[in-house]
Amino acid sequence: MQSANNFPSDCGIASSASSFAALTKAVAALATEGDRSAEALSKLSRQGSGSSCRSLFTPWAVWQDEAAEPVDLGIERLIHVLVLGDDTVKLVSSSEAHRRVAESPLFEGRVERAIDRYDRLMVALRGDQWKDAYQICWQEFWDMHALFETSPEPFGYMNANSLLILREAEAQWRSSGTGPIVTMDAGANVHLMYKLSQSTQADEIIQRYEQLGLRTVRSH
Repeated sequence: MQSANNFPSDCGIASSASSFAALTKAVAALATEGDRSAEALSKLSRQGSGSSCRSLFTPWAVWQDEAAEPVDLGIERLIHVLVLGDDTVKLVSSSEAHRRVAESPLFEGRVERAIDRYDRLMVALRGDQWKDAYQICWQEFWDMHALFETSPEPFGYMNANSLLILREAEAQWRSSGTGPIVTMDAGANVHLMYKLSQSTQADEIIQRYEQLGLRTVRSH
């Protein structure tokens, strides 16, 4: 059994998530017995790829402990624009990054900070507090990337493209008072999330970065 993606792998956009989720559903479809609920398959899929446990649900899911579960945000859809700052294989894998950041002097309190931001983000999204959601996500990914740079074996994923995209998103918020929610995974790539009413902004940003030679992926 094989799976394939139509986007780059090993560059920090959880390409293994869709693969393992698809394989898990395929195996479950062939099974003659066993629990085939999304929750059970999420727990099983997580053993192959942690990120994949969220891919069994739509539109939103939260990953806690051994599996993911659906979560109601009161938002049916957002426009997701992924801008690839670098689509080559990462020099430091995600598993290696997990090992290194545990030794960072900034790691103390990391779990508690993430949980606090998650709680506040749920409130912001459910209350349509878009700017608050933007600020919470902005703080969260910078917190994570700071761990990379301050580990005893320091490393980083951000590059010039990443910083360009981040600074332009920041400038958009300053000049217009609105913009996308911005976040990053363990890679150089930037995720921009827009409300459906911001579709024109999303189209403009795609055109902007494609003119600069950066690959973009738009989804809902």
